Amino acid sequence: RLQQKIQESAAKYKHPVPRKCCCDGAHRNDEETCEQRATRITIGPACVRAFKECCIIANQYRANTSHKEILLLGKRKYGIFYKNSV
Repeated sequence: RLQQKIQESAAKYKHPVPRKCCCDGAHRNDEETCEQRATRITIGPACVRAFKECCIIANQYRANTSHKEILLLGKRKYGIFYKNSV
């Protein structure tokens, strides 16, 4: 799903360089914000814009997915605990 979202965002860019910048922005980096990572881009403003857009999309997706997975894990654990207790 994340890969599909990134591909859709990258497809908005006609030139291959911003498309690659978008894909690069989607790589996970828990050490720095999207803004901090984007400051190192020297190719140009179109690349920076694409990078940040996809970086934000990827981070939001991961945050929402992680939250859902935690909820599902909790429900599974509860269900297993309940069945074994009865």
